[in-house]
Amino acid sequence: MFRKQNNLQWMKWAATGLGFFSFFNVMADTAYAPWYQNIEGSIEIGPNWLNTNNRTVVISQNETDNVNVNRINNNVTWKAGVGYYLFDDYLKQRTYLNHLLFEVNVYQISGKVKGDVWQYQLTEFSNYNYQSYFKSTRLMLDMKGFLFTYKSVSPYLILGIGPAWNRLNYDENITGTGVPSNSNLRLGGYTTTRLAGDFGVGFNIPLTQQLSMTGEYIYALLGHAHPANVSSNGAELLRGPNFSFQTQSLLFGFNVRM
Repeated sequence: MFRKQNNLQWMKWAATGLGFFSFFNVMADTAYAPWYQNIEGSIEIGPNWLNTNNRTVVISQNETDNVNVNRINNNVTWKAGVGYYLFDDYLKQRTYLNHLLFEVNVYQISGKVKGDVWQYQLTEFSNYNYQSYFKSTRLMLDMKGFLFTYKSVSPYLILGIGPAWNRLNYDENITGTGVPSNSNLRLGGYTTTRLAGDFGVGFNIPLTQQLSMTGEYIYALLGHAHPANVSSNGAELLRGPNFSFQTQSLLFGFNVRM
């Protein structure tokens, strides 16, 4: 009798162990993909629209000039990065909020700001025009929350933060009569580091199991940028212009998942 009870107890433990082994083996093979399969690389490109406001330059204690923004020539934006789908084995089983992607992305944009300068902030003393080349490179930690999937299309929201390296120069030309030569400012490029933020929306369409197509609209706050504070031609200056930039980008590209 005692031996029979021991045999039954042993069979219970063996059956329990076999059950746990089978459960975890199935979970490992089906429910949970290897961690590296949640890694994704991406590259995108598209147009951007820079925005900034009128500024001032302080020439001396007696003269402050208006720097008016009349036109901005925009170049394309590009972005490249790598990301990781967090809790993807669990979230992809949901109908809503079915993916959460964290990405580290490098963005680069550039453009040229053009306008005129009013001495003493008076329209009748519009004696200069200027052009200023702007370039911004930022390293962003972007979070993308996928809302749902409808007929293979997955829309998502974007929220990001990170440092931006903004470079700006400033070059004036004399347009008025009777203006002293070499009074126009020629300020070389200078790079400032600012905290940037972005938010936007996007969509993802799978093409194969590893390859997908994406489109995004992103609005970014890039922070301030100013040129060097010494004119290369010796023109008088106390403080140069300090622009604040924002940009809107429309990006299209591809994602590759491991």
